[in-house]
Amino acid sequence: MNQLTDEQARDFIAFLETGRKRDGSRTDVRANLAELRRAAMNPLSDLRDIRILGDYLPYSSRPTPDDDWVYDAHRLTATLFALYATKFWGRDGQLELPRFGKNDKRRSLGASLRRLRNSLSVGQDSLDLRVSALLDTYRDDLAVPLRGMIQRIATGDKIPIDFARLLQDLIKWHSEETGRVWARDYWQAAVAETDKSETVFETNS
Repeated sequence: MNQLTDEQARDFIAFLETGRKRDGSRTDVRANLAELRRAAMNPLSDLRDIRILGDYLPYSSRPTPDDDWVYDAHRLTATLFALYATKFWGRDGQLELPRFGKNDKRRSLGASLRRLRNSLSVGQDSLDLRVSALLDTYRDDLAVPLRGMIQRIATGDKIPIDFARLLQDLIKWHSEETGRVWARDYWQAAVAETDKSETVFETNS
């Protein structure tokens, strides 16, 4: 259960975006996200998110500590998505989320934070310190600093976040790979910065 395929991660985020269940029925996306935003204040203790996420949460009959973290990583990602998405409701009542362009190779949260840094006229040093602290955070303590980062990104100029990738990265947080990739994507200027990274928009219809 500790591994999550790209398809499984995308399926989870697609439900958050559209409210469309696997059986074809739909739930109220706006109401779902409102509840998840409230749960974001205490994402691993507030249980209202479990009612919304239901069958989209992983299950193990004999969960290990790592299995418990995979479960919590899904819940945490859902609340972070809700905090971010609230900034992108269109006039037609549809979500209009910014996306990475097809040529963007770097899609980790580090890449999103890099775009935030590039957009700042002041406060870059402060953000650098917060990113450094985030990378040194134990997984059980990630909720609060991640919430702050996601809210900062959401107030930027339509900065995309790949939440399917974020979910997978959080699941692997105990490994060195996630921190290394986030650090690289944040601290190393990408070629795309000189070519102007592409950002596209899609609705949740």
